[in-house]
Amino acid sequence: RDSSTSRGLGDVYKRQDQWWGMEPQELQDAVRDHARAVLELAPHLGAEMEGIARGAGLEAWQVYALNARTELRANTDALECTSVGVRGGQAAASGALLAQNWDWWNALRGWTRCVRLEPEAGPAMITLIEPGMVGKIGMNALGVGVCLNFLSTPRVNLEGVPVHVLCRLALESSTAAQAIQRITQARRAACATYLIGDAGGEVAAVEVTPSAHTVSRDVPFVAATNTPITGARCMRRAIFERRLDMSSSPLTPDTILAALGHLGVSAPPSDALAVETVHTVLMDLAARTFLVTDGSRAVAHEELRVTL
Repeated sequence: RDSSTSRGLGDVYKRQDQWWGMEPQELQDAVRDHARAVLELAPHLGAEMEGIARGAGLEAWQVYALNARTELRANTDALECTSVGVRGGQAAASGALLAQNWDWWNALRGWTRCVRLEPEAGPAMITLIEPGMVGKIGMNALGVGVCLNFLSTPRVNLEGVPVHVLCRLALESSTAAQAIQRITQARRAACATYLIGDAGGEVAAVEVTPSAHTVSRDVPFVAATNTPITGARCMRRAIFERRLDMSSSPLTPDTILAALGHLGVSAPPSDALAVETVHTVLMDLAARTFLVTDGSRAVAHEELRVTL
């Protein structure tokens, strides 16, 4: 890992209109219980974060804060992410396809990293992260993948595990079923939708609050945004689903990427500080291929394709 980027990312967030909204001591106090929850559930990830901190010349609580940045600003209403999971048999692939626009502040351009992790125990994995994070959008060598859509959380569970840590635990799983179990049985900090898929073709949307969860399966494809799937209407999701419905069956990687790049689904680039589609990711879980574009596919000048 590039230790300098972990250190620099904290400074980027500090500059985003007082992103944290609190003084350093307040921030340290705010992440203390999240850190305790991580150490209780997954001590190896606590040790990993402390190692990242040492390598970057940071204090451990600062790396915990990067991993809990979503929970620390859970009232942020920024447009962030559209994702889809397509079941095996409904996609032009033998296993599931997962794809996502990651929409976030364009100040993060150039700071993100696609990393390959090889834990001492468990499968190797590829994940697209902000430096200092232990996990995010990704897939592992056993063909299990995860996408993440944060949901507004009126009351964060300060003693819960942050969403990015739960993504990493999903990536340490051997099947979609195990990944779902790890997320639903954890003491969770915030509301989110996790799209989970595997090489066997399984796809599920796991929608959680700190105290409850629903799992949606057995549909040809499931799309998610930052509005709950259950009982809520989202114009962005409606446009995206319509584009997918208009596509020929079975859905191909190119038709999924085209739908994600459609106006009204992707967030266009801006020279001013704004939320935009920083990356688009597509995972073919049976083939173990992980495609990342720089910006949405509609405007991307570069793309990276990695195979596990």
